[in-house]
Amino acid sequence: LAVVQCVAVIWNSYLSWKAHRL
Repeated sequence: LAVVQCVAVIWNSYLSWKAHRL
């Protein structure tokens, strides 16, 4: 499903941003 892939990419970006903040 394309929706799941989209969410996975957004979640990955969010985690990366969070890790960068720390």
